[in-house]
Amino acid sequence: MPELSILIVTWNSQATIRDCLDSINKNCQNLSLEVLVWDNASADETAKIIKTEFPQVKLSQSQQNLGFAKGNNCLVDEANSEFILFLNPDTLIMNDSIERMLEYIKDSKTVVALGPKLLYPDNSFQLSYAKFPNLWTEFFTKIYQRSAHQKRSLILKFIAKNSSKTKEVDWISGACLLTRRKVLQELGGFDENFFLYFEDADLCCRLKSKGQIVYYPEANVMHLVGISTKSQNLKTGYHYRKSQLYYYRLHNGRFSNLILKLYLSVKFGLAVIFSNREKKEWYKKIIGLIWSK
Repeated sequence: MPELSILIVTWNSQATIRDCLDSINKNCQNLSLEVLVWDNASADETAKIIKTEFPQVKLSQSQQNLGFAKGNNCLVDEANSEFILFLNPDTLIMNDSIERMLEYIKDSKTVVALGPKLLYPDNSFQLSYAKFPNLWTEFFTKIYQRSAHQKRSLILKFIAKNSSKTKEVDWISGACLLTRRKVLQELGGFDENFFLYFEDADLCCRLKSKGQIVYYPEANVMHLVGISTKSQNLKTGYHYRKSQLYYYRLHNGRFSNLILKLYLSVKFGLAVIFSNREKKEWYKKIIGLIWSK
């Protein structure tokens, strides 16, 4: 039985999956592991690349895009290891990072989830943990996203400086998340009502009841950030808001939920007025989500 199962959900990931799997082969040689990929009906060469170049990978192909959460749950059912690593196809494992993460979680019975320091392709710091989503973090996220485009931003430097040590956090990014299979099964895995976004925060919210969630910067993973979704910006924006609204209904109070709805109504109401035709249609769909039950 392997000691680690690496689970990857792909969707039109031909631009990144080869390098991702190569990085696993190169930097996880000392580990007994299995790699399982769930392909969400990719229209490109993703499945072909895996079949022809990585025959040792266990590939499952869906006839439709089931989303990140359900795809991962299907892989968890197929996994054979005590420890599960959820990994995005647009990531690169660096050095012995996964080996370090596995050693850390094995040495601590109280840790139920562990995440590494994520890096942008230029090796600059990428925020991969946070407080649980709420109105304050919504505001902070906007500031961080703008700062991330300015590599010399004082805000970004401050965050990076305060992210240099291992610490307990609320939630860590699902781009690279190590956890225990037994705990996952007890919790029922990811909530499949999340198609894309917020499923990792929701999972960590439930994992928190079982133990500690730890940010571990001694391990580094490069994250190219949503390569397969860049051409789908309007559609992914829709899924982001849909998942956000669902998360708030689950975990935040009525007041926060109401404020979020009012904020989004104003934001996208104005966007409908001042945007082009294509964007207007998507923004109208988001407005329709806001007040639906």
